[in-house]
Amino acid sequence: MAGCATTGPSLSTPSFRADEVAWAKGPGKNTIRGSAILRTNGGETRTCAGAAVAVIPDSAFTRDRMQNLYGGSERGVNDLAYGAARKVDPAPPEYARTVRQTTCDIKGNFLIEGVPDGTWYVTTAVTWFARGNDPLTQVGTAFMRRIAVSGATTVTIVFAP
Repeated sequence: MAGCATTGPSLSTPSFRADEVAWAKGPGKNTIRGSAILRTNGGETRTCAGAAVAVIPDSAFTRDRMQNLYGGSERGVNDLAYGAARKVDPAPPEYARTVRQTTCDIKGNFLIEGVPDGTWYVTTAVTWFARGNDPLTQVGTAFMRRIAVSGATTVTIVFAP
């Protein structure tokens, strides 16, 4: 049939549902600690020092975002070289309010305490500029890992290739 086009099944992004992550706003007794490190092609060590660390509650919306950003829903990476990073639409403000955040210290370590029992995604990045402060020369990697915490446990994550 001339002029007719066939398309595959339509894939839709799940909507954010606040009720699905309401548990994440409460207090908890779990701790997430970790670090992130990369080696440059020249052999130098780079860490996540100064980078944001996000601890994001699991939901259908979050799983979809992680799949699209990191290429997986359990663990993944996103190449942050200028122009190479996978991107998604901005999340709704109510989603951002469920995310727990901290910053990697000068040695590339992070710690988040008081995390409620549940399944979470932990993300951070290691980036630098290959030449001075030229953003066109940015290189690095964003990391993601899915974890589950319960019963006042401490989970340690080491992000490295």
